[in-house]
Amino acid sequence: MLELFKSKNKKDDILFSLERKQDSIFDKKFKDKDDLSILFSNYGGTSYNRGMFRIHNKTSALYWTSIVTDFFPQYKNKICCFSYDWMGRQFAIDITDPKKNYLFDAATGEDFELPQTLNGFFNEELVDYRDDTLIPEDFNDILKKLKIDILSPNKCIGYKQLLFLGGEDNLDNTEVIDMDIYWNMNYQIYSKIHKMKKRNIINNIKYE
Repeated sequence: MLELFKSKNKKDDILFSLERKQDSIFDKKFKDKDDLSILFSNYGGTSYNRGMFRIHNKTSALYWTSIVTDFFPQYKNKICCFSYDWMGRQFAIDITDPKKNYLFDAATGEDFELPQTLNGFFNEELVDYRDDTLIPEDFNDILKKLKIDILSPNKCIGYKQLLFLGGEDNLDNTEVIDMDIYWNMNYQIYSKIHKMKKRNIINNIKYE
């Protein structure tokens, strides 16, 4: 399934320590999604290129799908997260259309459609366009700067001062942070800003 991907990406010697107690729930919820079941059964919990890219297991897929769809509610009951990168960005498959995947970025509050199958994502996006998608040069520079050998599965490289709060998009404004905490912080700030914008729009409406 991931032959080209495996030939271009080095598997790390660490695996997720996350619990798998939700695996049976995943199997029930996505029982007709053979591609996801095969992916998680064979590669779930694996890390590649010193933590540059990680593949969820069934339990973490459910957990992060819930977090992502809280941030992006328009995707509820539409996606399933299957992997994530060193920036904490989550990749998900469209469970209503197997020819679509998505990228979700908590740092910017943006979502992007990737018009390809799950197999295409791994064997094309992460092979032919890996430098554009995962930006390995920046990742390696940060590891060197922070004197880190490998990025742990529950960690990501995030912004010290969040972009939503005026932080700069550069390597000096980055740090290793728990991915769960990082998504939650961005979600809280993004939600407040979004509510403020809505309120300002309503307050600026004039009735004649």
